[in-house]
Amino acid sequence: AAADRPVLIRRTERLVINMSTARSIGRWPDWSTMAEAQLVAVERTAVKRNLTLREAARTAVERNLDYLANVSEVDAGQKNIALARARLFPQLGLGANGTIIDSDRTGSVANQGQTQIVGTLTAQQALYTESIYADLEVAKRLQASTVLQREALRLDVLAQVTSAYLDVLRTLTLERIRKENLRVTRSNRELAVVRRQVGVAGPSEVYRWDSQRATEQAQVIEAIAARNAAEIELNRVLDAPLEEPFDIREADLSNPSTLLPRAIWRASLENPYAFRIFRRFMVEVGLEASPELRAVDEVISATERQRTAAQRSWWLPDFTLQAQAQQILAQGGAGSGQPPDMVRGLGIPIPDDTSWSASIVASYPLFTGLQRLARVEQASAELQQQQVERRALAQRIEQRIRAALHFAGSGYANIGLSKEAAEAANENLEVVQDAYGRGSLGYLELLDAQEQALVARQVAANAVYDFLGDLVQVQRAASRFMMLDDAGAQ
Repeated sequence: AAADRPVLIRRTERLVINMSTARSIGRWPDWSTMAEAQLVAVERTAVKRNLTLREAARTAVERNLDYLANVSEVDAGQKNIALARARLFPQLGLGANGTIIDSDRTGSVANQGQTQIVGTLTAQQALYTESIYADLEVAKRLQASTVLQREALRLDVLAQVTSAYLDVLRTLTLERIRKENLRVTRSNRELAVVRRQVGVAGPSEVYRWDSQRATEQAQVIEAIAARNAAEIELNRVLDAPLEEPFDIREADLSNPSTLLPRAIWRASLENPYAFRIFRRFMVEVGLEASPELRAVDEVISATERQRTAAQRSWWLPDFTLQAQAQQILAQGGAGSGQPPDMVRGLGIPIPDDTSWSASIVASYPLFTGLQRLARVEQASAELQQQQVERRALAQRIEQRIRAALHFAGSGYANIGLSKEAAEAANENLEVVQDAYGRGSLGYLELLDAQEQALVARQVAANAVYDFLGDLVQVQRAASRFMMLDDAGAQ
């Protein structure tokens, strides 16, 4: 009986490479060999960084060069407030004046020599000058706007590092899927060799799988390059050496809540009614938290203060305290001597070498060439423009939040559907592989089933990261990165 006869089918040998040994001896296989072989001890033992999403976000805010440059800009802008405030403090001046006058204008009684060198100390204190207080308030508002713009940049950096982190996870997953598909191709080639040995298939079938294996080796190498590029981008955002290795955990494709608690979104996305309420709530959160809107509000407040100062300039004078002290340091020529004794005997007061004065001055410009009117009209026009721009900005923020939420909702539903499709494609591949091994189906049917399973697994993997990427856009639009909060804050 055929069932009782011993049968020996020789399987194709597979190359196994111990990467720990390769690192120890400093000898590395080429790309195609690494793509084909089964690699053991792939983990890099010298890696010092273990990156989590929160750790990457914290590091980016501390070290990202774009953000640090903006921090320096904010610090420099703080000096504008100090410059505006300086005008509120006393202004002191010291000077010296050398003069020579006509001899008939001199007189010893008036202590007025023909040549004199006089030292002068002046002091001025603004009691109330509307333009000074307006400039100080404007400087404060503009600085607050700059600080809020820095907060917007911080959110941009968080969105950038989160997206870069997810891209690394995505490329790791796609690389793994490509390698697994290459192993499937290698197994199918072994089946083709067996089919040829038993006479079910011809040599062309084996050659067809050889071609497919070479193609998929190239695709594995491309996937490795994409993963390396994603790691370089993440290192750039973190201001780390661009090719410094790090360990990062690949998300479980069956459960996207490994990066974001699933319960937060399940109740909000499970039906259209709850989803509509959730969108309205997120819009309220986003408009309230938006640093871009608050920055524009500060600019509007600064413009309103400028308009108020321009309007007050029509009726409010400037009040200033002025003081001056003079000391005759040297004099000569006619009139520089002591007055005659006869003059002294008359009791006429003789001025000494020191004089001083103090006064309160109220100044009001009567006509400035219609400058005041132009300032009021300019401030009013700028205010109207900024208010319209604020409404447009608020509209764009609301649009981004709502659109990102719709994409996130679609992506959330797509996770389950794409997972079902991947499972069905994998089951179909197993059935077709079995039929191919028994000789009832040809290699074209198996190749088609394998391609369908590959595409379905890639779609399922991308669905998870597309959803998480959409959540990043939602949170950036809403100016709240809940992915980085702990469970209680979320």
